[in-house]
Amino acid sequence: MHSYISRRLVRSCLLAAGIAALISAAPETARAQGLSAERDAVFAQMFRDPANEALMLEYARLSIELRDFEAAVATLERLVDANPTAQEARYELAVAYFALGSHEVAQYHMDIYTSGATLTPAEAENAARYQEAIDERSASTSLGGYVHVGAAYLSEEGETGLSFGAGLNHEYDLGGAHETYWQTLFRMNALRFEDSPGNDQTGAYLRTGPVFRLTGSTFGPEINPFIEAQVIEDDGTDDQTTISAGIGYENTLTAFWAIFGELEGGWFERDEIDVSGHLVQAQIGVTYRPSRETRLRFSLRGNGEYVDGAGTDQHRVGARLDLSHRFAPGLDALPRDWMARAHLSADIEEFDTGREDDLASAGASLRAFVTDAAYVELGASYFQRLSSDPVFDDDTTLFSLKIGTEF
Repeated sequence: MHSYISRRLVRSCLLAAGIAALISAAPETARAQGLSAERDAVFAQMFRDPANEALMLEYARLSIELRDFEAAVATLERLVDANPTAQEARYELAVAYFALGSHEVAQYHMDIYTSGATLTPAEAENAARYQEAIDERSASTSLGGYVHVGAAYLSEEGETGLSFGAGLNHEYDLGGAHETYWQTLFRMNALRFEDSPGNDQTGAYLRTGPVFRLTGSTFGPEINPFIEAQVIEDDGTDDQTTISAGIGYENTLTAFWAIFGELEGGWFERDEIDVSGHLVQAQIGVTYRPSRETRLRFSLRGNGEYVDGAGTDQHRVGARLDLSHRFAPGLDALPRDWMARAHLSADIEEFDTGREDDLASAGASLRAFVTDAAYVELGASYFQRLSSDPVFDDDTTLFSLKIGTEF
């Protein structure tokens, strides 16, 4: 009975994720086509009236939204040559050059823009955001990250504990014409339950490797060879160490769409049952952004673990859907910057012994930035494992409250 229910659950989750991705994609495909048609119409008008600054600016804005930055730059350069005091054109030109990876030229035009006429609060905020991005990309090295602490509650067991987390992202500019840099990512998370130490968990993750932007622009295809190490200590099951190497690929195709993929292989060891072996895993996916504030990410993934000597090989395939949205409530009594996130995933795991497990998880969080860096976050996550061997069944709901800061 469990196996029948679990298969239906997993396949329903996979179907729901796929349908959600398709539903969200359809209107944005139409929107991209609409933007392209609108730009063509503006170009036809501009061809008849080549000195019309309003048409030139509109054509450049549409080109930027469609990620055709070269077309935007050519038009805006012609505009500012004819009218050096055109503030809006200066701003859009800085944005376009930044997207093309020409940070010094972007800085030149941003300086003219910010030193010109008095900016409105919204214009000043936009300029400050791009100035921060220009500074970050122009620096030979940059470091960012987060730290958070909080409380956690396991509803099935009525247990309350503490959570900790930290992360670092370091980038070092390697120079060259193609915006090559070395990126190192580190993440660590921990849960501690005083009255239920069997539920304690600690995880640490490190990835490092160069990133090659193939076109030399901020957007466009990039390749990331990497090495990776991961340690998971779970007092309720096995501790596991993984070391692997792989390559990642990401390509921003349009203003709305990007594709990504990853392939890696390596070695693993599980301490409690004293087994080790090699693994292979891969994922492909698509990201779509209807706006700067909203992102939808859908991925298909699979992995295999092959034990050296006596042991059980296992394989897993599944899908995951992630959604994030940044917004401002518009009420003076509330923080003005909020981030909502949600995910849905489903996997099927098979073992050489004949055992089959169906896994499903879902989660949501709401983060409020009380300052530009400090935040408070409420979250809930649910995990279910339904196995053909009921002894492995699991059903866990975790609620959390975190206080943290980004830097």
